[in-house]
Amino acid sequence: VYKRQDLDRAIELQPDLGKAYYNRGLAYRSLENYDQAILDFGQAIQISTSWVPLPTSKPTGPGREMTDSITRALC
Repeated sequence: VYKRQDLDRAIELQPDLGKAYYNRGLAYRSLENYDQAILDFGQAIQISTSWVPLPTSKPTGPGREMTDSITRALC
């Protein structure tokens, strides 16, 4: 598990690190900050389309809508 602050620093040092954006998106999602999570997942996809996995668990409520949006964007 990564701390969001560590991921912020990784992105600051290496802004083309798609995995850092993806992991920070997961961190924001767990904090129910869905708008920021969507931005970070989108950035991860733009940087590294070949490896970015979808989040494996589907949350309920607003998080489910966010995950569904990401799924539609990738398909």
